[in-house]
Amino acid sequence: MTTKQDAIRLFQIGDDLAQEFVAKAQGISTSTCADPTYCRAQLFFFAKGYKSFRAMEVLWCNGFWQDALTLLRTIFEASLQARYLSSDREALMPLFGDYEVVAKCRVLRKVRKMNLECWDSRAEASFGRLERTCASLESKYPKDKPGWHGMKISRLAETVGNPYKDTYPTAYAFQSCFVHSDIFIASSYLDWTEGHLKVKCGPEESDELEGPADATHHILQLTTLAADALAMDIGDTVKSAFGRWKTETDKVMASRAIVLDRMLQE
Repeated sequence: MTTKQDAIRLFQIGDDLAQEFVAKAQGISTSTCADPTYCRAQLFFFAKGYKSFRAMEVLWCNGFWQDALTLLRTIFEASLQARYLSSDREALMPLFGDYEVVAKCRVLRKVRKMNLECWDSRAEASFGRLERTCASLESKYPKDKPGWHGMKISRLAETVGNPYKDTYPTAYAFQSCFVHSDIFIASSYLDWTEGHLKVKCGPEESDELEGPADATHHILQLTTLAADALAMDIGDTVKSAFGRWKTETDKVMASRAIVLDRMLQE
C-alpha cells in the first residue's frame, strides 16, 4: 500500500464520523438545544474545521500537500478553541458570545475609514447602532490581546494541554513555515543541486502521514464536542473511529522517521 493510500484511509476515518454527525444534525430544531449559544459555538468550530479538513484532503490527495499543511493549522486552531470552550463553558461562553459583536465592530471601523462609496447613510446608521452595543462590551477584550480568549495560540495550547501542548512547538511550527514562506522549506519548491535547477510547482506525492493523522484526530475531537453539545448519542461510532485511527499510528511513526531522515540529509 502506498503512502497516498494510507493517507486516504486516514482521511476516510474523519469523513465517516463527521458525515454521520452532519446527517443526524441537519435540520435539528435549535429549540431542542439545552444551551443554544454553546451549541452554536461548537457547531461553528466543527463546521469550520471539517470544511477545512475536506479542502485539505483534496489538496493532499492530489499532490499539493504543502498547501494542505497550511489548512491543518486552521483545523488545529478550531479544535483547540472548541476544546478550551468546553473546559468551562459557563465562564467562557459570555466571552465567546460577546466577542462576535466586538470583532465585527472593529473590522467595520477600518472599513468606514476607507471612505467607500457604498458606505451610505443606511450603512452609517447601522454601524452607529452596532457601535453603541460594542461600547458596553469592548472593555473585556483589550486590543493587544488576540481573539475572544485573549491568548496567543502558544499560551492557549499550554492552557488546554495535550495533544495541543506538544503539537504546537513541533507540528504547528512546521506548518507555519509553509504559511509564512520560510526559507527552511525551500527544498519543497526548488531542487538546487550540482548546478541543475528544478522548479517544483506541480503536484507530488508526500511520504509523510503525520499531517493526515493529526487532521483526522482533530476532526474526531471536533465531532465529539459538537455531538456532546447537541446531546447526540453517537458514542459507539466515536469509539470505533478513534479505534480505527489508533491502528494507523504505527504507519504514521514510520513515515515520521523517513521525513526526519530526509530533512537531515538535505
